[in-house]
Amino acid sequence: MLSSSGKSVQFLLILLILGIVCLRSSIGGKTSGRRLLKNKMTPEELRKPFVLLYEHESFRGKEYVQFVTKACSNLPTEYKDWASSVDTHRSCASVCTTENCAGPCYNVYSNQGLSKLRLIGFNDKIKSIKSCF
Repeated sequence: MLSSSGKSVQFLLILLILGIVCLRSSIGGKTSGRRLLKNKMTPEELRKPFVLLYEHESFRGKEYVQFVTKACSNLPTEYKDWASSVDTHRSCASVCTTENCAGPCYNVYSNQGLSKLRLIGFNDKIKSIKSCF
């Protein structure tokens, strides 16, 4: 039998282990951030074409969701010249380095994504996005 202080220690140890497991899952690999963001989106939003812009290469860091349509969308000021990687999620998106999709632009095809925008000279340069089609 454990004393009341022994039970307290056991309880604290369980809480510590649970905290570590939760922390590891929230900062884990590249897909954990995607799952968290998708969990925050409504089913209706998940059916719309969208891209995820990431602050860092390899789909890491803060993320921003941008829905894409045939019409050009300028990014909000805080996300202009910010993204280092982009994931398309079943959509084709044209990412552009100028406002109003005036060009130059680069098409990122369905489920392709670009983990390193610097490879095409677009790192921290995207200002607008539209659908490829």
